[in-house]
Amino acid sequence: HRDLHSFPTRRSSDLTKDLIWTEFVTTKVGNAITSNKCKTCGKQVSGKPYRMRQHLGKCQKPKVTSNPGVSAGGSRASTQSSSQKSTEMSSFVSSVSMQKKKELDKKLGKFLYSCNLPFNAVENQEFKEFVLALNPAYKIPSHEIMGSTILDEVYQDTQQVVRDEVQGKKIIIMQDGWSTHQNDPVICHSLTNGTNSYFLDGTAAGTSKKDAEYCLGLLNTSISSVETVFKGNVIGCVTDNCSTMAAMRNKLSQTSQNILVYGCNTHLLNLVAKKLSPEHILLDVVKVQKFFKQHQSPGQHLKRLGGQRPVLPGKTRWNSQVDCCKSFVLNQLHYLAISRIPEVEMDDEIRDLLVDNQFYERVKEAIELLEPIGIALDKVTTLNASLASPGTDAFTRY
Repeated sequence: HRDLHSFPTRRSSDLTKDLIWTEFVTTKVGNAITSNKCKTCGKQVSGKPYRMRQHLGKCQKPKVTSNPGVSAGGSRASTQSSSQKSTEMSSFVSSVSMQKKKELDKKLGKFLYSCNLPFNAVENQEFKEFVLALNPAYKIPSHEIMGSTILDEVYQDTQQVVRDEVQGKKIIIMQDGWSTHQNDPVICHSLTNGTNSYFLDGTAAGTSKKDAEYCLGLLNTSISSVETVFKGNVIGCVTDNCSTMAAMRNKLSQTSQNILVYGCNTHLLNLVAKKLSPEHILLDVVKVQKFFKQHQSPGQHLKRLGGQRPVLPGKTRWNSQVDCCKSFVLNQLHYLAISRIPEVEMDDEIRDLLVDNQFYERVKEAIELLEPIGIALDKVTTLNASLASPGTDAFTRY
């Protein structure tokens, strides 16, 4: 049996008191001990030191019979060197070097930024518990550090990645404008080297008049940035096909004749689809689709019958017009069945459209009309698409 006096009592110093814990594998969650297993016999023992001493007095095959650094009376042995003590203690203490911590901080930052999470997510208690369980020695940066120092470092690293990908290569630059959720106008630029695409910059237009001259000025600044900062060779520019962008492309052609300018094929094809869509038919289809999408009872019946979730057209969603019509045709029998359920309240206009065979046939005709454009759009949005991707085969019937 193990000599109980070989282990220091609670009245000893903190250094000698810790020795009792070296004979156990202890797991904590926060300050609570969830497991305290004897290294010799593998039994679970209470995390109270006097219980642990009692167990070690009975446990067979003890690994440690005395404190190598402390005498039986509690005085420190003079024969043990400080380097030996350091080696023994380090095997029981988790640590993270400064270099490793910097690496972990960046990886945590990339995770937050790529998921668009708020910086103060690092101060969530459940997240702290998760990190503590992974490595108690890692100190999570504050949200202020995540939003300043680490953000700047990740930005610089990302800039270098783009610089390595762009330097010495032929580049196509793209300009587009849209509105934020707060309806603030922004104009952004991205670039592609033919393999990968990267966001370049964004400008809040504010009260500035967003005419061709203004857009051209922003574009020239971005072209200069690509050529001076990233050392790329801009050979082309693509924009959407609105009148402002068309005028801007004309001005760019006059001032920079070595740059190829053209409108976005995807946007152009979407405009063609909107132009060819039979508006009166599409409006009635949207009425039916909205009814089943926005009313809970019909929507739940549609789900129970295994129908498809109704699709509505969107201004910037390619193929959304033909997808809306296809969704109606696929669900039409389900819609009819639901219209006959007594407890489902439905406008007479919706019921009339559902039982109108002529209307159903016209929707199918609209699908046949728009399908070739949909095929062309699918081709031009693939990763390996080129200027010639739409081809002429999709338009033979026109």
